[in-house]
Amino acid sequence: MNDTNEPEGNDTHQNDATQPMRRSSRDKRVGAGAAIFNAAWARLSKVLRRTVSEIRRALAWASPFVRRALAWFVHVALPSCWRTVRQFTQGILGNSWFQSGVRISLAALVLMALGVGGLWAFSHRVPAGSIGVRQANWGGSGVTEADLVQGIRFSMPLRDQWYHLDAGTHTAVFAWESEGGNEPMLQVATRDGEAVDVAVTVPYRIRGGEAHQLVANGLHSDYPMRAHAILRRVLQEELSQLSAQDFADPDRRVEAANTAHERLGAELGEVHLEPLAVLISTVLFTGAYEKKMLEKQLASQTLRTNASVHERSLQEDALTDVTTSLKAAEDVRRTEWETTIDTARLAGEAAAREVQESAKRFALETEIDAKNQFERAKADSALALQRVEDLREKLTHEALESAGGRVHLAREAAANLKISKVTLNSNDPSVPTVLDLDALVEMLLGAESESDR
Repeated sequence: MNDTNEPEGNDTHQNDATQPMRRSSRDKRVGAGAAIFNAAWARLSKVLRRTVSEIRRALAWASPFVRRALAWFVHVALPSCWRTVRQFTQGILGNSWFQSGVRISLAALVLMALGVGGLWAFSHRVPAGSIGVRQANWGGSGVTEADLVQGIRFSMPLRDQWYHLDAGTHTAVFAWESEGGNEPMLQVATRDGEAVDVAVTVPYRIRGGEAHQLVANGLHSDYPMRAHAILRRVLQEELSQLSAQDFADPDRRVEAANTAHERLGAELGEVHLEPLAVLISTVLFTGAYEKKMLEKQLASQTLRTNASVHERSLQEDALTDVTTSLKAAEDVRRTEWETTIDTARLAGEAAAREVQESAKRFALETEIDAKNQFERAKADSALALQRVEDLREKLTHEALESAGGRVHLAREAAANLKISKVTLNSNDPSVPTVLDLDALVEMLLGAESESDR
């Protein structure tokens, strides 16, 4: 039994022996974390104390309540929070999972730094607006036959050397500094021996695809100086072919500029450059020549003015002649039209008088005829009326003389009969009496004639 129990006793003894070792290693880790934390806290405490002192100094004017609240926060609340944070941090620092995560994070950061550093070491950035040219100092063919534009390019450290050339337009301005010149003004002797100062502007640039040749020929640093020397020489040679009178002619200046541009294209091409244009902006002669030119221009202008005045006088004379002829023609036509108008007016007046007289005669004849017809109609109507009146009286007499007529007259007599006073005489039988109706009716009707009976 002792044999069988020995292994168990040995395992227990080994476990008891390893536990203090684990505790000691954990305590060491915790102690190391606490030391780091204490150092950080000491620095933080120093900063906080300085900050609190600054705040106290700034709040010296504050009320006692504010100062007491600030003192409570510094001496009571802040230490309490610190103890809580310290205990929590010590617990985290003693955790094996946390320590493993920290080691993994540090390893990832180191690998990331190595990767970024490797990419940075084996790459080269060509900036915008530049042409990149790569040259291998060893183990290669020298300058790479390619113009590299902006971007990230592969580069071998300590072997590749890079050159950046300006891809934009350069400008050579042969003029005064006050006018923006970067080269002295060109002094040219004309074909007829006059001295003249000329301001010329020439924009140029590196030819496309030839920047690496510029570097291979060793011109990458001094090609602007070479270009300006070529420009000055060619421009002076071409402009010296002009006379003073040619400089005063804009067309001749443009022609000379075009000729110089063609020649510059060939000569600058030898140094891998190309001109874009040749612009002549200013031409200055000496004072004596300027005076002579002004006198010549004044004389020429005077001749032109005199010629213009003479031509104007001729034109005025011609205009006067034309005006006179036009006026004469106008007078003739006016006379003809006035004669025609007077003739037409007189004819119209005569026709109008004839029409008026004819109208008067027609009106008079019409009026006389109308009066005659009126009188005849008036006489005829009067005769007809008289005949009608006679006929009416005749018929009336005939009607009244009839029995009916007498009755009608008796009726009117009876209607108009008014007896205001009656005198009765019974002794006179010839006097009618109102009481004798037969006699009264006979009196009103009248006695019948023998023919009526």
